[in-house]
Order: sequence, then C-alpha cells, then structure tokens
Amino acid sequence: MTVITPPSRVAAARRNFRKYLFLGVAIGACTCVARWSQGYYNAARAFAPPPHIKHFDKGEKGYKREHYCIDNSDREECCSEYQCTMFVTRSTLYSDCCNHVHNTDEKTVKRGRQHSHLLPLLITSAPRSGTRFIQQLFTRVGMTGLTTDSHSPQNRGQVSWKHVFDDEDYVVGDTNPTHLYKSKFRVIWHLVRDPLKSLTSMAFTEPLLEDTAKSDQYVKYVSKHIHLSNQSTLRDFFRITPDEWETRANHTDSEKMHKFLVYRGMEIYLHWHGFINYLNVPIFRLEDLAVDKNVTVLDEVFHSVGIQPPRHSEVMSYLEAQEYKREQYQNRRRRLKKGRDRFRSKKDLHKDEREHRETLNWRELCHVDKRKARDLLKMSQSFGYYQELDEETLCQ
Repeated sequence: MTVITPPSRVAAARRNFRKYLFLGVAIGACTCVARWSQGYYNAARAFAPPPHIKHFDKGEKGYKREHYCIDNSDREECCSEYQCTMFVTRSTLYSDCCNHVHNTDEKTVKRGRQHSHLLPLLITSAPRSGTRFIQQLFTRVGMTGLTTDSHSPQNRGQVSWKHVFDDEDYVVGDTNPTHLYKSKFRVIWHLVRDPLKSLTSMAFTEPLLEDTAKSDQYVKYVSKHIHLSNQSTLRDFFRITPDEWETRANHTDSEKMHKFLVYRGMEIYLHWHGFINYLNVPIFRLEDLAVDKNVTVLDEVFHSVGIQPPRHSEVMSYLEAQEYKREQYQNRRRRLKKGRDRFRSKKDLHKDEREHRETLNWRELCHVDKRKARDLLKMSQSFGYYQELDEETLCQ
C-alpha cells in the first residue's frame, strides 16, 4: 500500500532541509574565515616588514644638505608618492612637494598664541637616547628657545623623541600633554646612541608592562605609530603564567619578565629609529659629543638652521663639567647602595629610574630572540657601532 505524504508536510521538510543546509554552510564558512584570519595574523606578524636600515658614514666630513630630505628638499627620492604617503605625511617634516606644509587652520587661530608654526629644528631619536642631555647642551652653548619633549616647542624648535610623528596630542606617561598645533619642522636631525646602552635603559626604565595608567598611555602612544607586539602575545610567547604576572615583585629577577621587557625594548628601538631612517635626515651620535668630545658636530647642526656655531672652548668646558658631575653622582649612589636592601616593591617599578644593572650584552639579546638581535646588530653597525661583530655568527 502506497502512503501519500501531504503536500504541506513535503514543503515543510524541504524548508527545514534548506534551513539546516544554509546553517551548516554558514558555520563552515565562519570556521574557515576564523582559521584564515588567525593564519593571516600569524603570517603578517611573522613577515612584518623589517626596520629600515640606512648606513651612516662616520668618516664623512660635514653634513651636505643635498644628501638629505630636509629644508624643503625637492629631490626626486624625497618627493616620490611612496615616500610622501608612507613616511613624510606621517611625520612632522616640512615638505612642499609632499603637500605637507604647515597650514594655519581656523581652530588653531582662535586659540590665540596656540597656532601652527614653521619651526627651524627638531632633534629626534628613540626613547632613552640622550635627548635631555642634548637639549641642555644646545641651550647652554647658545641655541635658546629649544624645548624638551615635555613642553610644546618654542621659537627655535624642539629636542624630542615623541614629536617626529604627526599627532594631535602628545600624551605619554603621566606628563601633561604637549601640542604642535599642526606645526612642522624645516630641519630634522637624527640622534643615535649606543644601542646596547639605550636598550638597557629603555627596557628597565620605560613603563613597558601596561600595568598602570601611565604604562597604558605610553604603550598606546608608541603602538599607534610603530609595530609593537601586544602584551598577551608576548606573555604567551615567553610562557608567563597569570600567577607569575600578577605576583611579580622585582621584574629584573625574573628571567621571563626580563625577556618580555628586552623584546619590547628591541621592537621600539628598531622600528622607531627605522621610521626616522626612512625620512632620510642627517644623523649624529651621542658618543661623538659626550665621549669623544667631537664638538664640530654642533657646528653642522647650528649651520643647518642658519645660526653661528658656539666657540669650541665653551662647549668643551660644559662637557667636562657635565662629565665631572656625572662621576660624582654615580660615586654617591654607589656609596648609598652599601648595606641597602635592593628589593623593590611593585610600586617602585614605575619610577622614572632603575636600579643599576650592567649593560645588556649580545648574548643576552640572542637568548631573547635571535632574529631581533641580528636586526639590532645590523642597525647598530649602520650607525657606526660594533663594527667588529659578524651578523651571521652573532648568536652561534
């Protein structure tokens, strides 16, 4: 006997079949997209563009304006579409050919004195590279009106690692926000410091952990402008458990926390300096002034903005006085450390100072990440440091 199914039931069965088929396809598609996006993220992170490295010829006598993209240069390599889009318009470098001029808009005019300017000079770097020392030196020997990164710029310009990027508010840490009001700099100089010393200071002094409001603000600003691995990714990478993260007291005594800080410091050093390298601006080294006392470096910077250089005797007197004060300060700290408990509380980790530690060495960097260590050596050598080392055998 043949059973005839009513048409209404057949139609309902077909609708249910289509519904569940569509649902299954949708779930499968979402799963594929999720896996693809995760794979894409991992691949993008693994193959992130390396920091730009431009070789610095220490032996070159005198800075030559025609070699660089400063002072509103119209050279072809300074005005290409790629150069303008990817770098110049993200920076505070003045450039007519990139349509990156300083424009006085109505909003800034209404604020009275708070309006845009075309400023003569920016000396910039990465964090912990001696910008405060350079500002004090230049101001002392005659370049007045040059402010630090904790103040908005004055008539002469600024010495700041923060202000190389074009931004509305420069809020970093717990300092008051500073502003450029769309101002641009006609000439930018790139200050570099011994990478191992700079990295040591950066890793163990700067607020890189994202565990306070100050640290959150700092990392947020840095990661806004350069590639920076997020906290959870690094914690997983170095296998830092939640308990280890929450109960830390002295991060310099924890190997995992040590790696976290050094890795993040390497990222900042490489990519911040790498961006400045792309701007193709003249470079000078902190050690040429502070250690070798090559005061002719100042002559080049002063000449680049049309100012008469200071007398070398004045510069030498200031450098020698600063060296003496630094030695006295370090000796006093060593005496005070005797018999003092070196354990620091979690609160102490967020001060703008650190317990003395030996400068990081290349073996320690290789232990953290071999690829990053080699990139750092390559950049170091481009700045004239550690020429005796070999990149291929560095981490063997």
